[in-house]
Amino acid sequence: MSLSLKPTLAALGLLLAAACSPGGGKVAAPEPVKAIDLSQFYTGRWYEIGRTPMKLTDGCVAGTTDYYRRPDGQLIDRDACRDGTPAGKEKVYDGPVTILDPGKNTKITVRYTVWGFFPVSRTYWMIDRDDGYRWFIVSDPAFENVSIFTRAPRPTPAEVEALKARVRQFGYDPARLDVLKGEPAIGQAQTTEKELRPAPDGQIERAVLAFFWSVDEAIVARDRCAPSGEVFALQHTVSKGDLVAAA
Repeated sequence: MSLSLKPTLAALGLLLAAACSPGGGKVAAPEPVKAIDLSQFYTGRWYEIGRTPMKLTDGCVAGTTDYYRRPDGQLIDRDACRDGTPAGKEKVYDGPVTILDPGKNTKITVRYTVWGFFPVSRTYWMIDRDDGYRWFIVSDPAFENVSIFTRAPRPTPAEVEALKARVRQFGYDPARLDVLKGEPAIGQAQTTEKELRPAPDGQIERAVLAFFWSVDEAIVARDRCAPSGEVFALQHTVSKGDLVAAA
């Protein structure tokens, strides 16, 4: 037996962009080493030199992150890359930045909009940086995804090796990173050292669609899940009579 829905059926649901759990996500990343000066760090362009592969960035090369402020003063994170080659079509994800530890400025959340309408929040910890703001290492709180950024689009091989060694000092195996090479005027392209290994993009792949028979139930679920994941609400009307049992 299965359930078929009439064409006019609408539903009240919540699309949760993260697993809904009372305990929230695990924290395994090391605490950031150094405080950050807003004016030196959160401005201009950074070039992605290495990253933990994930499906969201599969085939994505020449990665960059730009920080800028809107006229209203809101800090914006603009992440971009090229599809396939440094000359490929640009992919862009951007969104407002919230600083989680004002004063230290090492932990942020960025609220991106994916596919033009779907909100996804990501939290980043800037676990280490150069004293002269020439590079930084960033991780998610779970210490599953790590990236290396530099101000220079083409760091030397020695500089890249030094940054990989620094990542290792934090207990993260740099062999897990897809290390990128520089390309003139564009940024980085994927190396031929290894293929981009697929890794789950947990915040999207763990998305679930939950249905509720009342608005009150949906609100309770939203309030319970929002601290650990973004919530995209789809509100329509539904009646149990709209569900038709079919063999």
